Amino acid sequence: MKHKITLTINGENVTSEVDSRLLLVHFIRENLDLTGTHIGCDTSGCGACTIMLNGQSIKSCTYLAVRADGAEITTIEGIAAEGTNHKIMFRAYILNYFANYALRLFNNNQGCF
Repeated sequence: MKHKITLTINGENVTSEVDSRLLLVHFIRENLDLTGTHIGCDTSGCGACTIMLNGQSIKSCTYLAVRADGAEITTIEGIAAEGTNHKIMFRAYILNYFANYALRLFNNNQGCF
């Protein structure tokens, strides 16, 4: 079933029809072509899909697009200068990678800790 949603993303008003099962991450990437929001792990563990929704950070890979009707959304494109990547993207990736790696070592009892 299709639903009409209207939201503000990175300061621009957007109206679109979306399927009731469409995840917000897919709407952002595929419908709006804002590819800075990534699909990383499909379980919301990695944070690659994190956006700001009404001032709160959420994982867009577990949030339905229809729930965002009327919301104000900021993606990484909304905080970076046009045509560039914000420094926080690289830092977040590195921090997340090393945190997950350390946790795997710890959980596998490989003597890291």
